[in-house]
Amino acid sequence: KKLLYWADRLFALTDGCKPYMVDPLSLGTQKKSELGGLLKEADDGFDEGVRCNGDGTKLCQAFFDKGLPFIGGDCIEWRDFDSDFRASGVVAKLPLPKGVALKTWAPTPTGFVCVLSDNSVTILKRGNDAGNEVGRIAGLTHIINARDAPGGAELDAVVDGTLVRITSSLATEPLSEHAVTEATPLGDDFLVNTAVGGLVLVRDGL
Repeated sequence: KKLLYWADRLFALTDGCKPYMVDPLSLGTQKKSELGGLLKEADDGFDEGVRCNGDGTKLCQAFFDKGLPFIGGDCIEWRDFDSDFRASGVVAKLPLPKGVALKTWAPTPTGFVCVLSDNSVTILKRGNDAGNEVGRIAGLTHIINARDAPGGAELDAVVDGTLVRITSSLATEPLSEHAVTEATPLGDDFLVNTAVGGLVLVRDGL
């Protein structure tokens, strides 16, 4: 679970559940939000993977769109949300191969970087219905940041429990000597949860 402060409102997010509005003083939950009717089914969720889009002006979320039985056609769709939680139409769509799921993703100013359960890394541009697979990285569990770069995208990510920078050629450079379980960007730096417990501030470039 995590708290999201957006458009002067506080929300509690968790996987597979509608977001709860939270009273900022008592921290008590007030009501569920269906995001203007987008979350129609009981198990529809606005999960903790929600992120600000690449330019920081809107929230962005990935939604699973199930294909037809025995035929397939599963895909991931992305939508933007404005300050009133009004959803845009689908801004990008990534078809999923049979038996493959989305593992982690992050927005860039022009699109999205996606890592699938088969370890493939795909760059998807906004407005497109197909992505460009650029390679595979085993052990990549979470993308912290993604930026457009010549030849593709540059990532800050957790790979095999280590915080690393991944270039557009998929070369990796360690950013921390600590074994980490999670990392949160703080401007150009990172606040990481270490595998042995405790929080460590990792400064970019040091």
